[in-house]
Amino acid sequence: MGTFVADLKFALRMLRRSPGVAAAAIMALALGIGANTAIFSVVDGVLLRPLPYPDSQQLVAVYRTSSRYGWQSSPFSYPDFKDLLAQNHVFENVGVWSDGDASLAGSGAPERVLTRVASSTLLATLRVAPVVGRNFLPSEELEGSDHVVLLDFQLALRRFGSAHEALGKSVRLNGVDYQVVGILPRGFRFDAPADVWRPTSTTRDIMQVRNAHFLNVLARQKPGVSDEVIAADLAAFSKYLTETFPDVYPASSGLGVRAEPFLAATVGDVRLQLLVLLGAVAFVLLIACANVANLLLARAATRNREMAIRTALGAGRARLVRQLLTESVLLAVVGGALGVLFAAWAMDALVSLAPDALPRAADVALDGRVLAFNGALAVATGLAFGLMPALAASRPDLHDALKDGTRGTSGGRGRLRNALVVSEVALSMVLLVGTGLMVRSFVRLRSVDPGFRADHALTLRISVPVADNNVTDADRARFVRFFGEAGARLQQLPGVTAVGGINVMPLSNNTPDALVEIEGFTPADKSDPPIWCQSRRVTGDWFAAMGIPMIRGRGFLPSDVATSPPVVVVNQAWVTKYSPDREAIGRHIREVSSTDKASPWATIVGVIGDVRGYGLDQPARPEMYWPLTQKNDRSSLMSLIVRTSRDPAAVAGAVRTAIADVDASQPIFGVKRLDDVVAESLAQRRFTLSVMLLFGVVALLLAAVGIYGVMAYTVAQRTQEIGIRVALGATAATVLGMVLRDGMKLVALGLGFGGAAAVALTRVASSLLWGVSSTDALTYAVIVALVAAVALLAIVVPARRATRVDPMQALRSE
Repeated sequence: MGTFVADLKFALRMLRRSPGVAAAAIMALALGIGANTAIFSVVDGVLLRPLPYPDSQQLVAVYRTSSRYGWQSSPFSYPDFKDLLAQNHVFENVGVWSDGDASLAGSGAPERVLTRVASSTLLATLRVAPVVGRNFLPSEELEGSDHVVLLDFQLALRRFGSAHEALGKSVRLNGVDYQVVGILPRGFRFDAPADVWRPTSTTRDIMQVRNAHFLNVLARQKPGVSDEVIAADLAAFSKYLTETFPDVYPASSGLGVRAEPFLAATVGDVRLQLLVLLGAVAFVLLIACANVANLLLARAATRNREMAIRTALGAGRARLVRQLLTESVLLAVVGGALGVLFAAWAMDALVSLAPDALPRAADVALDGRVLAFNGALAVATGLAFGLMPALAASRPDLHDALKDGTRGTSGGRGRLRNALVVSEVALSMVLLVGTGLMVRSFVRLRSVDPGFRADHALTLRISVPVADNNVTDADRARFVRFFGEAGARLQQLPGVTAVGGINVMPLSNNTPDALVEIEGFTPADKSDPPIWCQSRRVTGDWFAAMGIPMIRGRGFLPSDVATSPPVVVVNQAWVTKYSPDREAIGRHIREVSSTDKASPWATIVGVIGDVRGYGLDQPARPEMYWPLTQKNDRSSLMSLIVRTSRDPAAVAGAVRTAIADVDASQPIFGVKRLDDVVAESLAQRRFTLSVMLLFGVVALLLAAVGIYGVMAYTVAQRTQEIGIRVALGATAATVLGMVLRDGMKLVALGLGFGGAAAVALTRVASSLLWGVSSTDALTYAVIVALVAAVALLAIVVPARRATRVDPMQALRSE
């Protein structure tokens, strides 16, 4: 221990003697270690940290799949859920839920709240209990006994002052009183946010419909049950559904049921993006290490005499290496400490870049785990960049080093510095190629036509309250009347050119589908499954408000009311798939459900252009659009689109006033530009791209600094040689060309190695690209030119200095 303390004190003295070198090294390390710490904190919070439930590794999400329709994560119906409970042998508990919203009144001003309908088994599956009160009882899932709720802790605090005060009180949801029977724990989070939990009303009509798929399923596997056993059990269950209910799940549909760890289901597609960012920031740290290693090599050349004297006095090589490694680790630890400050700022910036696109953002924290990572990384980094300079410096040439006036360095150290420069260029090349590919991909994706005009349009959401969530014919008439009056009132506003509404907005990640029949359609194979199409309800002039082109036929007219013949509009993808050989206008289709098998036939009156409703990177699917006036089953929540000739934000206040004029009790939420809706659909890609761009710029600057440092040092070491060349007649252009040539040789080697590595490594992240190959020639050419240009600028400065060497002074100094 005493020897270590002595080494540490000596290291501090040596760093104080070279404050410039120490400061440069510490800043480079703080940047590299801090960036790695920030990204690790995000990766740890999102991917590595267990979910905040007891034994969360046993939780799995369960989905329906279909090889025929391409479903991978489809929800369940309530009858399917009950059968899963009865048929499975691998789960100790299963729960379901579905999210929505409601108008909350009582004990405070009315407000819109997020709601969750959940089975009484869901909290038990999570092994979470209310902090005050109790969970739902199974008997409270029956209609008439279901007027009970659980409240989020913060909502209880806001509305009642405390959790205990809220217990037993009543709240009014959509005009119906519910008794508060429990308060969820403070900070409890599950899936999307929810303020109020209600029990599933199992006796309602929709709960008896097997093809009404809207429930998410969570299960807790029994201890000791393997993934293979679960897969086999779920395969048997899907076979049971196919054989027992062939009208809903025919064998040709390729029905399957799969389980996925709930953590993986929660994280979703962001896993690969975060791992790519972690790899990218590791490259930044490696470049910083190469930079610092070059600094230490240059500094070691000035300490040849010191090392030779210590060796002559009996210091062994191991002793010298230990001393030099102590100095490098000290640099890294100081850099790591400063990196914590940088990481704290960067972590908040990363989360704020995409708060909605980053799942589990609330779990990202600069805690003990992250600080331990920072400390371990700092020590490992100090050893990594310090080992090569320490080994090189610990073998001084005693004869040359002890002669007065000797300057220079061994050829081995020069080759090592050159290798580090090549490595920096190669690492920068890989990182910048990945960044360039993502930029190209994002630009192409952003230029994709979504099928509608996003400019000059404002969108807002309105949820018309329904008493007890039980939609009656009177409610349906009220929906139609309200949205009709609201549309007419909005249409009168100055600058408004079109108004319309839809129950499910494009790019909302919601894909309501319906089983349909098509008159005169003959499947290519008689064993083909029933036809499923995406189904939307619209009101007003929605197609004009969205700027969706009408290819043939017409849209909906004011005369298309409940008493007139049913009509429907389909998109071009529907025509391509189901009516490729005949005119679609005039054909008849109808939706089919187990509760309404005699649904009337509707006539196709129009064909619209395709809308990329499920993401700009997803192809359009066959869609049907029905007028709300004729087909309004449960459409109490609508998104209105107001197209205007003015700035959409400028009419937002007038829009709110107009809705209040129709019905002041209707809550309005989600007011935003349609442009913002499109931008939000790319939030995850924009997050990854922004961070990659930042890392790419940092990597390029670090590489440029490294190249400049090596070339400046090389010029200084070759001062005598350059002086002799000038004395023998070499011109400034000759000297400049010599230095540039030597430097660009290293850059060319780095570009070659980096390009080969980029071809191999970018294939790993090819799924993050869209419309661009991982070997896109243009991207590689631009990055090669960029790195070469920056490297050339870094070499020019020391090269120009070499042209100004005075041969008399150079020779006299030797």
